[in-house]
Amino acid sequence: LDIIVKPLFISGRYIKLGRKISQVEWLILEKEGYRLKYDLSVEKSLQPIAEIFNAQNVVLHAAGREDVDARMLGYGRPMIIELKNPKFRKLLKQRLLEAEKKVARESNGYVHVFLYGKASKNKVREVKEQAKYHAKTYKVLVISDVKVSEEELKRIENVFSNKVVSQRTPTRVLHRRSDVLREKKVYKVVAKRICENLFELLVKCEGGLYVKELVDGDFGRTYPSFSSTINKNLKCIELDVLNVSM
Repeated sequence: LDIIVKPLFISGRYIKLGRKISQVEWLILEKEGYRLKYDLSVEKSLQPIAEIFNAQNVVLHAAGREDVDARMLGYGRPMIIELKNPKFRKLLKQRLLEAEKKVARESNGYVHVFLYGKASKNKVREVKEQAKYHAKTYKVLVISDVKVSEEELKRIENVFSNKVVSQRTPTRVLHRRSDVLREKKVYKVVAKRICENLFELLVKCEGGLYVKELVDGDFGRTYPSFSSTINKNLKCIELDVLNVSM
């Protein structure tokens, strides 16, 4: 007699405090075989939860994803974790707290999770679909090859107030994603000058907008961009996700 154990789904959020951490394992092919491009991933950091629930492994279902070099801060990114073949199914408060602590400890503090409670399988699709439409807030560090004035920063703020941006799939991901045209809205931009050619932006925008390309324009594939608005060569050198609303 074969016994099939249904997966256990738990809702929560995760925070990623380091860079060069992928969301799931990123394998690259070399002559000797496959190897991990990055040592740590968020999904790998969740595996200690499997031990607590005596499960086979953990699968991460997240509401979108941040770039591998971007931190996920604030309240974290909504997620559903799926525990395969769990022997323990009761979501006792103490068990969830132990899981949260174990993830933080075994990822050396780079990944933190907040586990809320039981979720249904249908919630996985809902979380993934909602991610396309909900607002996200980013902190972006931008450098220019020449001086940027306060007036130019004000222009960026003014132009990108409830502004619809046309964006083709970025060149950096064309090798793995279809070349399509999207229209996404930027709700608000707040700029702060650091020095004559370095400034910080808070960008609130619709989910699915590529923020790095919003900065540099990606050879005209994103329009308008911050670069095209002030006619300067701009580059995002650091990116953090501050909030993902659901």
